[in-house]
Parts: sequence; structure tokens; C-alpha cells
Amino acid sequence: MRKAQIRDIVGKYINLNLTHFSAMACYFTYITAFMVKRGFSSTQIGIIMTVNSIISILMQPFWGFLCDRLHSVRKVYAGLMMVLSITVPCVTMLRGYGSFLLWIPCLITLFYCPASPLLDSWITQGIKKTPAKSYGSIRLWGTISYLIVVSAMGRISDIFRMEIIFFCFSGFALMNSLISLSIRDEGVPDIKPENNKNTRLKDIPVGKLLKNYNYISFVLCAFLLQIPTALRHNFLPQRVYYIGGSDTLYGLLISASAVSEIPVFFFSSKLIMKYKTERILIFSMIAYFLHLCILTFNIPVWSIIPVQMLQGIGYSAFVVSSISYIDSLSPVDLKTSAMTFAAAVYSGASGIIGNLLAGYIIDSTGIINAFRYGSIISGLAVLLFFFLCYKGRNKSLKAIN
Repeated sequence: MRKAQIRDIVGKYINLNLTHFSAMACYFTYITAFMVKRGFSSTQIGIIMTVNSIISILMQPFWGFLCDRLHSVRKVYAGLMMVLSITVPCVTMLRGYGSFLLWIPCLITLFYCPASPLLDSWITQGIKKTPAKSYGSIRLWGTISYLIVVSAMGRISDIFRMEIIFFCFSGFALMNSLISLSIRDEGVPDIKPENNKNTRLKDIPVGKLLKNYNYISFVLCAFLLQIPTALRHNFLPQRVYYIGGSDTLYGLLISASAVSEIPVFFFSSKLIMKYKTERILIFSMIAYFLHLCILTFNIPVWSIIPVQMLQGIGYSAFVVSSISYIDSLSPVDLKTSAMTFAAAVYSGASGIIGNLLAGYIIDSTGIINAFRYGSIISGLAVLLFFFLCYKGRNKSLKAIN
């Protein structure tokens, strides 16, 4: 492949990340804050997010299977972003709790839930054809765009109204869809179509993936780790408002988290080469635990910004290591299915428990106690993953001997 072709492909992947995470900064970051401003209780928000998680569990494996079946991530992903550019702005017309409960999970999350896992899988497979490029070197541009847009949207929300943010999402999503269609690479491994044509729903991913000890161990621990994710994302605005913060401060917190992600993504290939992915995963889990643990204390307003940077380091380390880990463990014809199935479990299934518990605990005992319980769960996930990795290595050694 010529250098000009490589630059063209990498440039399009970078633009894909720029627009994807710009859109994500508009919707994912502010949807909870939007519901808070509409007067919904933490329990009501938790129920909405729980239904979101149920939709994610049911639909993410389906979208992954569809990509493997069509032998194309590009077409599915582009279609999803096109639909989202239409449905997300309609959130501004919703009024009652019932309409939010119906519209957000069924007409937004349905198409939104697989977008990031599909993009991760697409880029992971695409960069294998471009020498000297890593997932992290592409992904960091998404973080940069996220950083800029989320800061701008926080300020725009304070000056104008939060509703304008969702129309900004529509513009970014539409651009993202058009960029997707301009890329020729389909985002799946180069296998002969006839090897994939007889794939059935029952074959993915249960038949092959669930027999892999390391894969299942990771999914189980990631599921436990991500139960408190609702606190870090969906209920972070309440934590900000609890200490007297504004939408501008909330935007700065998300920006601080994004800034801390950049070095990890930039040096991700070197980190993966120097350290085993299991070690990076354990490091990311410890960072998650420390972030939640610190937020259990009544810290001053200014100190929450560096604390949020710790979360960004943990998140970026988890992203690069988990994607590399899943890719190394999954069969060649089920790369996308393995990614979406894992995401469905540790993002979707954990969300059912996490959102319900977080909403109930916040309303009954307060936001600080919710973070306290979340830190305990994260700590258990770290210990469990360390134990299962140790046990897995012993199994491998016994098999060799």
C-alpha cells in the first residue's frame, strides 16, 4: 500500500472519530443533565437508563451479528448514524416522563447502543492494513474532539438553552454518516464470504466465545466493574450540583477527563507492547476504583477536576486494553460479534443493576452513599479479575506440561 493511500485511509478514520465523538459529546454527556432540568427524580432517571440497558443487551449482539452476516460494519454503522441524526433532536419535544421512557430507549438507544463498539471494531480491523498505526493513535483524535465540543456545549447550555445541543448532535451525526460511506474498507477481516454465509444466530457468540475461559473471565469482571458506571456518567451531574456546580463546571469535568485520556491513547501501542493487556486492564480497574472512592468524600468544588482526570486515565486504559484483549481472543469470523456481545454484557447488563441501584440509593440515602457502594463494587471487580487471571495462567501452564 502506498503512503498516499495510507494517509487517505488514516485521515478518513480520524475524521470518523472526530465527528463520532463530537456527536457523542452532545448527546451522551448531556442527556442526564437534560432530564434533571426537566424535573425527573434520580429513581425515574435510573428506570429510563435501566430500560436503555435492556435494549442494549438485546440489540448489541444483533447488530454485531448483522455486521458479520453482511460482512460489513461500514453499511450498518452509517445507517445507524443517519437514523440517529433524525431521532435525537426529537428529544426536545418530549415533555412527560412516559414519553421519555418510550422515546429514549426505543427510538434512540436502539440505534445508539452499538455505535461505539462497531466503530471500535471497524478501526481495529482497518488499521491492520496500515503499517505503524495503532487504534490509540486514531482514537485520541476522538478524545480531542470530545474535549473541545463538550466544553463548548457546557458554555452554550448556560448561555442559551440545553435543547440546542441535540440539534448540534444531528449535524455531527449526519457528517459522520457521510464520512462512513466514503470509506471503502468494510471493517471486517479479509475472509471469503462463503465461509460466513451459513452463519446462524445460535452460532454467535455463544457457541465459540463462551468456551473461552479468558474471554468469559474478562466479560464477567468488566460487568462487575461497570455496575457503578451509572454514577460516573448518568448521575455525575447530580454530584456536580451537590457541591454547587453549574453546567459549565460539568462541561469542564468532562473536558478534564478527556484531556487525561490523550496521553494514554497516544502511547497505547507502546504500552501494549511493553506490558501485557491483563496488567493494563488491572491498572484501569484500579483507577476506576480510586475515582469512585475519592468522590465519597465531601471534597471542594475545585478538587473534583483532578479527580475526574483519574477517571479519564482509567477509561482510556480500559478502552485500548479491552479492545486489544477481545480482538486477540475472538475467532476471525466473529470479531464484531465478540466486541458487541462483550459491550452488551458489561455496558448493558451492568446498567440494569447500576442504574436502578444508583437511582434508588441517591433518592433514599444520598449521592455520597451511592459513590461509597460503587467504590466497593469496583474494588471487588479488581480482586476478582486478578484472581481469575492468575487461575487462567495456571491452567495454561498445566495444559503445556
